[in-house]
Order: sequence, then structure tokens, then C-alpha cells
Amino acid sequence: MNLDALLSHRFTPETLRYGPREVMLYALGVGLGAEPADLRFVQERDLAVLPGFPCVLGSQDDWFTAPGIGIDRAQVLHLEQRIETRRPLPPEGRVQVAYRLEGVADRGPRRGAAISFGKRLSDPATGTPYADLRYTILARGDGG
Repeated sequence: MNLDALLSHRFTPETLRYGPREVMLYALGVGLGAEPADLRFVQERDLAVLPGFPCVLGSQDDWFTAPGIGIDRAQVLHLEQRIETRRPLPPEGRVQVAYRLEGVADRGPRRGAAISFGKRLSDPATGTPYADLRYTILARGDGG
């Protein structure tokens, strides 16, 4: 991994559109739909969005392969993930997704490097945040 290239990488914010189809497919994908209490997440009438839905919006992982960074995707492990919901997402709309690098911790030779980055989802018209997420990965082939 080229640390200087990683630290200087700039993530490009993106604006995404989603709708009831994506909201319902996410709910079905995480196992909802079998119980009557699940109906508000899997049917369009009075559709509600699961709090974990922001995790799958704007999965921007192209920085792994950005020129010069040199992280081997096959050596990457997902260590942790956290979400802080600021306000519920509507069942249909647009969101701006902005990533940022939050830290790199060298764990030593043959122990890898832990890389933390954040993601904010916000209303593109007002800038009001919907959710803040933090991810940490382990680049096992790096460090030392």
C-alpha cells in the first residue's frame, strides 16, 4: 500500500436516487417479509425504510483500485461498521453520499494496516444529514 497515495486520495461525492423497489429489496434481503410486523418494510402502502438501508447506498469502493494506492482487494477483511441515524430516510428520494478517510493504523510487519473511513448521507437540496457511517477494514497484505 502506498500510504501517501491513500492519504491524498479525494473521494468524489455522488448523488443517488432510490425508490420503493430498492427499499423493499433490501428488507427482503435481510430476511423480512414472513411476519405481519414486517409488512411496512416490504409493501408499498405506508412503506418504511429500515435503519440499516444507508449501509448499502453509495458503496464507493473504487479507491481500493485507484492509481498508486496498491491495496490488494483479496487481502482485505471487514473489521467493523457503525451507523448513526440522524433522521429516517423517506421511502423514495435522492441522497448525497460523501466518503472521507478517517485514519490508518499500522499494525506492524505481517499484521496489516487498519484503515477507517466514514460515509455521510445527506439531503442534496438542504445538506441535512440522514446518517453517518464508519467502516474499518484490515489490509492484511500491508503494514510494517
